Amino acid sequence: MSTQTYATKNAPAPVARNLSFLGVLRSEWLKMRSLRSQQVLFIITVVVILGIAALYATNLNAALSYYEKHPEILQMPDSGGAGSLEAQIEQYKLTSYGIGAIGSSALAGILFSSIATVFIASEYSTGSIQTTQMAVPQRTMLYLGKACVVSLIAFVLGVLGAFVGFLIGQAILDDRLRVGFDGGGLRICLLFGVYMIVLAWMGLGFGSLFRNNAGAIVLTVVLFFVVSIILGFFASTDWAQETSKYLPIELGRNVLSYKTDQFKDPGYGMRCFLFTLWGFVPLVLGWIRFKFNDMKS
Repeated sequence: MSTQTYATKNAPAPVARNLSFLGVLRSEWLKMRSLRSQQVLFIITVVVILGIAALYATNLNAALSYYEKHPEILQMPDSGGAGSLEAQIEQYKLTSYGIGAIGSSALAGILFSSIATVFIASEYSTGSIQTTQMAVPQRTMLYLGKACVVSLIAFVLGVLGAFVGFLIGQAILDDRLRVGFDGGGLRICLLFGVYMIVLAWMGLGFGSLFRNNAGAIVLTVVLFFVVSIILGFFASTDWAQETSKYLPIELGRNVLSYKTDQFKDPGYGMRCFLFTLWGFVPLVLGWIRFKFNDMKS
């Protein structure tokens, strides 16, 4: 009687993982750096911030020159002027404090939101999200790591971009429109960093919800531009004027204003809070789908 020996297939030994949040952050940072599309979008965003700051300063100079030649226009009720050349100069000086941020806020925000979207949605399109999830089974930690990486990059880009844009703008501005970098200017630079974080949250959240680049980016563009354009056709109505105050593009401009006491109903603090919600809500909704839905779906 012969004894048959069967080869047994041994299951691979479980890999002991000592996961740390810092390790997840480093992994996500390396992932962000390695994507060529991210590098291109990042460079474009920087060029947009600095380029629009220069164009904005040039436009203010041109407007001042025009009003010097035609001061009577400032006194017309429907011109939007300040009433006198001196008052108009003071108005432009208030604007010049945020020259590195205000002009480029919408476009730069959309671009960085796209960076955050591609960062997460591209993993779904390539299927690499399953490998990532196997390496980091704790989905909340993984999602939080992605959010922290895009938030840090957004803040640094926003602050430095606004500051360098401020310097470029001041160098181009007419002497009468130049201002110093005071506490208000610093606040705008810091808030531009926060502004970029909110847009990064929006992009990351929508990217996680839609799991493809096109849908998430289109929705962000619709919320920022298309809705405001549509409401513009009804600008003479009270409901359109009231609704437009709560759109992200309008709230974002309010957040970056030098004079904060000009806002009433809602006030400046409430506008900052409402703007933050435009990014925080998509971020949370994206986390819910990221954590509880199948990675393949």
